[in-house]
Amino acid sequence: MGEKTIKILLVEDNLLDARTFHLMLSSSKSIFTFEITHADCLNKAIEYIAVRNFDVILLDLSLPDES
Repeated sequence: MGEKTIKILLVEDNLLDARTFHLMLSSSKSIFTFEITHADCLNKAIEYIAVRNFDVILLDLSLPDES
């Protein structure tokens, strides 16, 4: 049985937090592979969602352009 790819949209304006998340998943010993798309603002995340499907969206609740 092949590996399942999980498509994740990470919406995070703090680059250190985003990098930490990437490192955690890349070092994970999982049967899944992770395809991570990073958006640093809500507007960019909405653009990505309009053209792609994601399995998981991880959203920072304190983005500078949130309302």
